[in-house]
Amino acid sequence: MRQMLRLSIVVGILASAVAADAATWYVRPGGGGDATTIQAGIDLAASGDVVVVAEGIYSGSGNINLTYNGKDISVASESGPFLTVIDCQSAGQAFLFTGGEGFGATLEGFTIKNGFRALWLGMTGSHFAAVNVD
Repeated sequence: MRQMLRLSIVVGILASAVAADAATWYVRPGGGGDATTIQAGIDLAASGDVVVVAEGIYSGSGNINLTYNGKDISVASESGPFLTVIDCQSAGQAFLFTGGEGFGATLEGFTIKNGFRALWLGMTGSHFAAVNVD
């Protein structure tokens, strides 16, 4: 029992240390953030990081056919799905999860419209919440 308790404490400490190293990256299309496109924000992130996307309508290069590149990151809108829209303009799909992403890869708070597919899922354990497909 003591060994299990010690193991739990060590695992908790290690998890806290990993979480403390996580970075938050901000996507703001007009500047003032770390990136101006969603893909650029994703490219900056390492596994465990969070990419926060400002409200707006995102389309065109760097904002469609997005891939996490196998990283377990979280991409979330700052203002929710009604104010953060990815418009694929019939030129592709919003996200492709085909790089071996796991359960740590999450997507939350977007409306996705005018795509061939909203999401393309390979074998993945990714988690999606509050994603509207229009």
